[in-house]
Amino acid sequence: MKNSTREKAKKAIGVILFIIYVIAMCYILFFMDWRSRNTGGALRYNAVPFHEIKRFIGMLDRYPYIALMNLLGNIVIFVPFGALLTFFRRKERAIVLQITLLSFFLSCSIELIQLFTRVGSCDVDDVILNTVGGFIGSLIYYIHYHWRNNR
Repeated sequence: MKNSTREKAKKAIGVILFIIYVIAMCYILFFMDWRSRNTGGALRYNAVPFHEIKRFIGMLDRYPYIALMNLLGNIVIFVPFGALLTFFRRKERAIVLQITLLSFFLSCSIELIQLFTRVGSCDVDDVILNTVGGFIGSLIYYIHYHWRNNR
């Protein structure tokens, strides 16, 4: 396969994977049965950085599944976002920083949607963990891409 044809095929696969990822992320964040619905009560939010992170770290010995699902789940759900966007824009300068900022803004948007729709809770710690996930995904792809092309 020619290089240009191979690149087009890679991009098409990347687009398909990104669409699948966005659909899966929306389902997980807004529609899964385990997500708590707060349809008549007070708004639930945490505006204190690291408050919930510390709480979940403290829960690791008694409720490891719940703690790990919250801490690692919020990171892992954004790793594909960072990796896939870096794949599409890998030749730009400061791409890891750009993707990290995009992860931050997307996470802020998701948390605001959760606040106003009362699906789940609005949590600044989720923004922190999601941003870390986007950064990790972007960095992993960036390192892989440059390592592979400099061999």
